Amino acid sequence: MTHSTFELSSNRINQLIGSLSLCAAFLAPCAIAQGTENQNAIMSLANESKFETVAALVNTNWEQPGHFGYLHIDANNVSGEDGCNMYSGTDFQGDSAGFFFTASGEIKSGAHWHLLTTLRACFPPRLPAIELPSKYWSTYQLDGNTLTITLNDGQQIQLIKKD
Repeated sequence: MTHSTFELSSNRINQLIGSLSLCAAFLAPCAIAQGTENQNAIMSLANESKFETVAALVNTNWEQPGHFGYLHIDANNVSGEDGCNMYSGTDFQGDSAGFFFTASGEIKSGAHWHLLTTLRACFPPRLPAIELPSKYWSTYQLDGNTLTITLNDGQQIQLIKKD
């Protein structure tokens, strides 16, 4: 599986850099436009439900058998490493809408949540790497020390709790 979330994050970073470049050239109009855009984004986030990650998953680490790396689950985000590169989720509009494993078994992410990762070249290559979290993660099931993630297309990823 490719890391499509990284491509989305990369595109968003490039958009932000482009916005900053325009701001340097046209300071006053840019500040007004960015302020309105950010205010609208904040209002849309305020209308979203506030989710919480179930307590059993908060501050836990998970491994994918046969793969390098691990996944760390926080109360409102995920992070980890894939055997070479580190990754972490971020919300470009603030920390009000991150990445959540809800009590209903759904996996939710904020409208502006993206996964960022380092891009180190690894030698020797360490494939396969752990599947990185993405907006394609739909539901989960926790059974003891096994966490099964189901993607939107029905594929499943099994993770084992790391001691």
